[in-house]
Amino acid sequence: GALSPILRRQVSYLTTMQELRGKVTTAMIYPMFLLVSGFAVSLIFITFLVPKLTSMIESTGGPMPMGAQLIIGTSNFVKGYWWVLILGILGLVFGFRAWVNMPANRPWWDRVRLKIPLFGPLQRARFHVQFLETMSNLLDNGLTLLNALQLSRGSTTNLFLHKRLGSVVDEVSDG
Repeated sequence: GALSPILRRQVSYLTTMQELRGKVTTAMIYPMFLLVSGFAVSLIFITFLVPKLTSMIESTGGPMPMGAQLIIGTSNFVKGYWWVLILGILGLVFGFRAWVNMPANRPWWDRVRLKIPLFGPLQRARFHVQFLETMSNLLDNGLTLLNALQLSRGSTTNLFLHKRLGSVVDEVSDG
C-alpha cells in the first residue's frame, strides 16, 4: 500500500542525485580548462618562444644569468626528450591508478580525495546528500534507525566514509 509514495520519493531522490552530478561536472569544467590552458601555454613557451629568445640573449655577449640558463636548459631538455617525458607521465598515471586500485590502498586514497581542494568539498557534499536522502527514504518507509544506518552505509563507494559510518553504526547500536 506504500508503493506509490515510495516510488515518488525514489524519483525525487534520483532527480536530486542527477542534478548534483550535473553541478559537479559543471563545477569541474572551468578548473580543467585552466589546467589544460596553462599546460598548453607553458609548452608553447618552452618549445617555441625560449629558443627564439636564446639567440637574442646570447647575442648580448655578457654572462648568461642563472635563471635564463635554467629556462634554456629546461627548454632544450623538453625539445630533446619529449617522448621520455610523455612515457614517464603515462607510467606514473597508470602506476598510480594500479596502486590506488589495490584493496589495501583504496581507503587511503578515498580519504585523500576528500581533502583535495575544490574536488574534496564536492565529494563530501555529494556523499552528504546521498546519505541523507537514503536515510530519509529508509526511515520514512518504517525501518529502524539502526537498520537505516546499516543500509545507508552500504550506499557509499568511498571506503574511508564506509569505515567511519561503521563506527557510527557501532556507537548507535551500543546506545
